[in-house]
Amino acid sequence: MRDSSSQRFAEREFVKSVSLSAPPVRMVVLAAELHGDQNSQVAVLPVLAIETAVVWHWIRREPGQDKYGVPLNDQELRAEGYQFVGEQVRRELIVFDDKHGDGLVSVGELWRPRNVVVLPVVCDWPPSKDKSRFAPIIAELIEQQKREVSRA
Repeated sequence: MRDSSSQRFAEREFVKSVSLSAPPVRMVVLAAELHGDQNSQVAVLPVLAIETAVVWHWIRREPGQDKYGVPLNDQELRAEGYQFVGEQVRRELIVFDDKHGDGLVSVGELWRPRNVVVLPVVCDWPPSKDKSRFAPIIAELIEQQKREVSRA
């Protein structure tokens, strides 16, 4: 659940359901991060799962604290004056990165605080061809990262 408020309204998000599924084909995530002026670091991480979440959005016109505590269900949200405004389906790739705890981490969580160019790649070729197939994609990612850094 996410809670935010502004001077005009209060908003709440509730994750109603989450599912994990294996990718239908072999996938990796390529990520380029620029260190210094020209030194780029590229990560190639295998995609282990696709996470799909259904999120419900609620909004209320009056900001401030809820009268009865944090609402935990639809009835409590309505009692606090919230109205249902819509549903969103969010998808996130789950990758393996041995530098993070148990190794399982979402792409968004892994690179959220940093300026990194990320590209999911469907690998419809044998793993033995990865190096030659990834080379032009990685070169383009590095160039894209340099352009983004120079704009900042």
